Amino acid sequence: MTTVDSPRPIHVERTADPAVLCWVVHHPKLDASPHGRRQAPATSPLGQMAADGSIADIAVRSGNVLISTDNPGSWSRLAARVQSALLDELELLDDAESHWMLGAVATTGRALSIAELQQVVDLAAGTVMNSHGGGMVVVAVDGDTVRLRSDGACTGCRHSNDTILGLITPALRTAYPEINSVSVDHAETRH
Repeated sequence: MTTVDSPRPIHVERTADPAVLCWVVHHPKLDASPHGRRQAPATSPLGQMAADGSIADIAVRSGNVLISTDNPGSWSRLAARVQSALLDELELLDDAESHWMLGAVATTGRALSIAELQQVVDLAAGTVMNSHGGGMVVVAVDGDTVRLRSDGACTGCRHSNDTILGLITPALRTAYPEINSVSVDHAETRH
């Protein structure tokens, strides 16, 4: 992936979700910033990209900036532009006591839906699990915790924990940085 040369160490990494890229920025203010989605002002470089539909969502998690698009196929032409806008934001962040990237967006009261979470689970590991006659079903979301139930051949499978830890949990946390915990009920079986 193309990156913009800059004096600030920054690089982009793919995530489990092809619509989301993660910029690793190593910025002390972002490292101390709370996890969560951000709403860029329309006048900011990233805000302008959100307004024109180039990007869909911005979040900060562990000092990294996660940016999504509604069109994952556009990353090849969009990534360098996003990185340039992000570098501009980081320059502003260096000089500002307060900046929109530092605080979590106030919640709108909109809870995550089971259907939204199930789409992420299916995208992350559905093909692998389905190929073995199993699956993982989102049964509940309570605040920052998602509860899953193993289904079919995944029930009791010793490899299902690897799939959950290696594929599903990172995909859920990338898509929804506010998720802190993923629990699994392996005990239920469906007949």
